[in-house]
Amino acid sequence: MKYVWLLCCALLLAACGQEEVTKAETGRPAPPILALGLHDEVVSLPASGERPLILNFWSATCGMCIKELREIQDLQAAHPQAVGVLAVNIDGADSNTLQALAAQRGLTVPLAADQMGVTAERYRVNGTPTNYLIGRDGRILEHKAGMLDTADLQRWFAIR
Repeated sequence: MKYVWLLCCALLLAACGQEEVTKAETGRPAPPILALGLHDEVVSLPASGERPLILNFWSATCGMCIKELREIQDLQAAHPQAVGVLAVNIDGADSNTLQALAAQRGLTVPLAADQMGVTAERYRVNGTPTNYLIGRDGRILEHKAGMLDTADLQRWFAIR
């Protein structure tokens, strides 16, 4: 736990030392994320993608979020080369809690925790679920607050 706290402090200090980071906006480069993975590793967006990325913001207490993550997970299993996925929990969970949530909810998509709320702020997350589709060039192609319906998910998985 002490390690996690020190890592969070280091991430916060690193974020404070940077220039003002712009907020997420369709057509603009995706802002960097500040999140930790299941094993307390620093997670970041791919520098240049071989495929688009769905950046999903979710909460453990949001039933629609879990349903959506399972749908995304099923589509990714059926089309593993279509898009990448990163699901960012905004509850402030630590890695142990995130691992337990993944096991309890049957989630296998890549998960990260926005423990300090920096990433949610950069991406203007006001509620969950919230999704961003980021192109291979690192620009935000689309954004949707609220649950993606089946047609949107299939369309996002078809984007090259």
